[in-house]
Amino acid sequence: MGPVGIEPGRLEPDRLKNEALTDCAMRLHLVRRPLGIYELNAVFIGTTCSILTISIYLLIVGIVEKDSCPIDTRIPPWLISTAALMIIERLMEAMNQAMILRFVNSNPKPSSRDEIKDWEEERAASQSKALWAVTSLFRLGIFVSTIVGSVFVFSAYSNHSQCNALLYWSSFVYCIVSLAMTALGLIVFGAVMCIFAVLAVKSK
Repeated sequence: MGPVGIEPGRLEPDRLKNEALTDCAMRLHLVRRPLGIYELNAVFIGTTCSILTISIYLLIVGIVEKDSCPIDTRIPPWLISTAALMIIERLMEAMNQAMILRFVNSNPKPSSRDEIKDWEEERAASQSKALWAVTSLFRLGIFVSTIVGSVFVFSAYSNHSQCNALLYWSSFVYCIVSLAMTALGLIVFGAVMCIFAVLAVKSK
């Protein structure tokens, strides 16, 4: 005889259903494994692959055509050094992402809002400040190098026929795209700051 108000015939299916759900949950827990270095988020992987592809291309062009631009002999070494900076920066960022993944694998993100703040602080503390500082310096170096290289490339535009076409136009396109993306980033950053400022004023 089952509990009052419950048909005896329904107890067995409900029990079997609960056991099946428990078994399924246990199986999911057993097959779950930590994220690895090759399972970084898609945005980082896509960005890194794109930057590395462009960097290696520019590096090869700069090395192969290092003596092919008499109008401005500074362009090939500039292209080589900039490409090298970009490659090293990506490798350092990959190391940083690996450290983040290692922390997340060892310390899963909690569900409680109170615990999330402490978890975020611990995650930030687990990262190498020295690596972050060096990576930031490389990014600054890439930015400065792009500005300097743009001066070289644009100054030689009127006589670019005296420079190897592949070398010059690769440098030219890189400078244009980099400056355009930098300008877009600054515009977006400025817009976000303005929005935060407006929201801060309204909240007072």
